[in-house]
Amino acid sequence: MQDAGTVLQFRFATLQDASCMPTTYSISHATSDLARNLLRAYFVPRVFWHAICSPGQRMVCSRCDFAADAILDSHEVAHIMLLRMKFLAEPRSGSMAGATSSRNRFGQYVRTRATPVNPNSSFQGVVRARLSSNAAAWRALTDVQREGWVSLGASMTRTDSLGQTYTLSGFAAYCSVNNNKVAAGDAVVSAAPAIVTPTGILTATVTLTNAAFSIAYTATPLGAGVRLFAFCSPQRSAGRNFESDYRLIAVSAAAAASPANIFTAYSARLGTPVTGNKIFMQLQTYSGGFVGQPFLVSQVVA
Repeated sequence: MQDAGTVLQFRFATLQDASCMPTTYSISHATSDLARNLLRAYFVPRVFWHAICSPGQRMVCSRCDFAADAILDSHEVAHIMLLRMKFLAEPRSGSMAGATSSRNRFGQYVRTRATPVNPNSSFQGVVRARLSSNAAAWRALTDVQREGWVSLGASMTRTDSLGQTYTLSGFAAYCSVNNNKVAAGDAVVSAAPAIVTPTGILTATVTLTNAAFSIAYTATPLGAGVRLFAFCSPQRSAGRNFESDYRLIAVSAAAAASPANIFTAYSARLGTPVTGNKIFMQLQTYSGGFVGQPFLVSQVVA
């Protein structure tokens, strides 16, 4: 749906509020069958747009905070799906049929579903083998041990892509703790440990060039038995301000002192840093199978 740059007049109203009566909106064409089907499927009966425009156009309010893709069958009321966070249907995330629902900083949106690429790298193979090993080990636990993990999982809270909190199942808690232990070089455990909340990193100063990559952090040194997990992104454009693809690059020794030098590890995994590119980092402390809150930082390669 590309913006055609046209500006037209149309009128917005709800059955409850008519405070956005008529104003100027920008119009762009939106004629795909996917958009048409989505808008019909998610008709919102209490909100409508009445526009002086042609069928198959996108409407974005330039005054209030509403936006909608409206596939107009005529100059009548358009069935719409709002695309900002003021979304008059339930929040959704995931795929159904040929559509994927997600969100970004501008709000919720729907896009055509794409089949993800499977590079089947050696690193993916290691993770997949670990999951298989976890499943086999979980089946070998006693009932008492599994109940211990169920109890631990009920105390481990996570947040999903819709911002909702949930607790882990016993198996998920087992995988979480032991995957962290394997990454840190510790032995896996069969009995659920007492939950630990490591103190997170307070500050981080990054030195990043095409010949050096180090992270100076506080507090230093880390506490007894505490390690630093350094996750990094592939190299990105310097203008990018968000990241979701982090790879575990290095794990420090227990109680290590600042700084963490990760140039060799990063270069081996994701290539030598190139001047002008940006790298995103996520730093987490680790202790006893648990990780602390992530500390996020990014730096352009000097």
